[in-house]
Amino acid sequence: MIPTYSKEKVKALWDYLYETGKLIATQVKLEDKIIASRIDYFDGEWLHSFGSASDQEFLRYNPNELARYYVMCKAAKLGMKFYDMSGGRDYKYKFGSEKYILQE
Repeated sequence: MIPTYSKEKVKALWDYLYETGKLIATQVKLEDKIIASRIDYFDGEWLHSFGSASDQEFLRYNPNELARYYVMCKAAKLGMKFYDMSGGRDYKYKFGSEKYILQE
């Protein structure tokens, strides 16, 4: 799979948000190997999904879903009430998501 964003964009997000404390970076490990990672950020009552990456060899373990679930639990403990999961992939419905189209 090819990322939809550049390494420079990930670095810029990290550099900008890391010091604010509003960044949640998650890694999923199997034994000593990192098999997935994701970045999310938050502000106020909103958690926003940025993206994830995973080792294709380990997709059968659903590491991206595990990372997303962990982030959702952590965000709830921090008081987040809303989660913009970004994009429209069907797997997001597993988490009870609802599709909204924002109108300007």
